[in-house]
Amino acid sequence: MPLTFHKEKPRFMGLWLLLMLLLSVTFFELIPLQGILSPNQCFGYQILLLFILFTFYNRTNIWEIARCMKPVWWILAGVALSFVSANMYYHQNYMRSILTNRHMLVVMALPVIYAVKPTLREIRFAFNAFSVIFLVTTIVATFILPGLLPVRDQFQIVQEEDFVRTLPGIRLIVIAMILSMNECRKKLTIGDFFWTVFQFGIVFLVQNRTSLLAAVIILFIGIRTTRSASGRMIGSLLGVFLAFILLFYTASQWDFLIQQTIDELSDPEYNRNRAYSYMFAHRQFYRIVLGDGFISAFTHPIMELLREQGIYHSDVGLIGVWNQYGIVTAGTMLVMIAKGLSSKKNYIVNATAVYFLVGTISLSYFTMAETMIPFCLFLYFYYMSDVPGFDTQPVSYSWTATGQRYRSINQ
Repeated sequence: MPLTFHKEKPRFMGLWLLLMLLLSVTFFELIPLQGILSPNQCFGYQILLLFILFTFYNRTNIWEIARCMKPVWWILAGVALSFVSANMYYHQNYMRSILTNRHMLVVMALPVIYAVKPTLREIRFAFNAFSVIFLVTTIVATFILPGLLPVRDQFQIVQEEDFVRTLPGIRLIVIAMILSMNECRKKLTIGDFFWTVFQFGIVFLVQNRTSLLAAVIILFIGIRTTRSASGRMIGSLLGVFLAFILLFYTASQWDFLIQQTIDELSDPEYNRNRAYSYMFAHRQFYRIVLGDGFISAFTHPIMELLREQGIYHSDVGLIGVWNQYGIVTAGTMLVMIAKGLSSKKNYIVNATAVYFLVGTISLSYFTMAETMIPFCLFLYFYYMSDVPGFDTQPVSYSWTATGQRYRSINQ
């Protein structure tokens, strides 16, 4: 017989997850922290954090973890195949490719998250706290201490039309908004509505057009799929009111964003247009299938040459993933997004898939921690949606001595 359930001791999982999110954006690349939190150091801390979580908080049978590992193996298989292309075209040896692609180990966050089973409440805490830290840091770095952030290029300088400077982490804010909107759909409360509006406001403040477009679509889907008739009515009224306020007071800004998008798409010198031209340039068949690989500066200066031309793989989302890691890795990610879209499991899965799909040609570059962690959480939501009550209550799992699983609902 299963043991009697007792209320679990606090796990502080929300704080652990918040630390993971901050590490994924290298603590916003703040200059005072760069000496102890460089990208390489943050990667090392992330791997250490995943090891700690798996070692001390693992509550899942190893055979159940294998259930979620198929996408991980396919992604890593595509990365490994790209080593062949990197060796054939750029003459990068395989050991150098392994070291250069170490950042892709962050995909192992998926089995770790699946093993520790964070609840929606813990995940929401981490994302809400991150939203507050993101906004405070943005305001301070824009209006009080501009020297907090490095100025690498023109896109990080506040122009006349910009509200604030650009920080890493806008992708995480959209995921936070999805989690808040999910709560509003179940029961519309002042607190959940505040967080939804607060996080949408951050997206608008930053003016990342892809994220803003996805956020509007996600909010519309959320209102349309609200479970109760009263919730749909109130949500619709509040949505219309919010839209009116935004459009009335920021009409000129919306006009600017639309016109800027039109101008950029028609400009062959626009950085993303240059990137698309490079990605789709004629190349050998094996490079189309396997990708070019991630090339170290010790092997070839190609990455530096592309940067000098304003071409970044991260600017073109999943197309950049395909160019570097080929059809297997990019195809696996696209298949999982398609599964999330077609799934009837829950709003979080569908909305996150919508966001990744909208960002396929721009933001959904799943080879850096800022996007890999949300992608791993998306897969976690996808697999956990089969669990009764996961979407409505914080669920935890334990195991009997015989390996049978039983469920505990934390009250």
